[in-house]
Amino acid sequence: ADSVVTKFSDPHMVQGQRRYTDGNAIRASDGKGWLLTLYATNGVHKQTMPLSIHVYYSNDLRIWQFRARLGTQFLASENSMVRLKDNRIMMVFRSELPQKKLFQTFSSNDGFTWSEPSTLSGVGAGGDPHSCEPKLLLVCQMSRNCSNFLCS
Repeated sequence: ADSVVTKFSDPHMVQGQRRYTDGNAIRASDGKGWLLTLYATNGVHKQTMPLSIHVYYSNDLRIWQFRARLGTQFLASENSMVRLKDNRIMMVFRSELPQKKLFQTFSSNDGFTWSEPSTLSGVGAGGDPHSCEPKLLLVCQMSRNCSNFLCS
């Protein structure tokens, strides 16, 4: 059986750095490729090193080309993306800062650039997020009431 080799082209990563996935892949607007997010650290352990989200594009699911890095100043980790009705991409991510807040950011050009992240408020008990809450985007995507939720 042939083994599948997956390659990531990323100017911000060097040998020995770690990537974690807790994001999701969505179809690129060209209809041919996919966008994928991974969060990455430049050290050995994600709790002690800087984190950021890296966005990649692939049209064959084997070779992934770097598009953007975001959330570095927030120690961005777990995340989820959804394509909105107006074709923008919305991403929600969790911060590993002591407050563990949730942030949202938008891309109008298929993940090459992103808006300045802003906090989401009122989520979770007492306004504090739970670690799985970025996955609410997937619920939003499938909901008929999406326009009344986070994805307006």
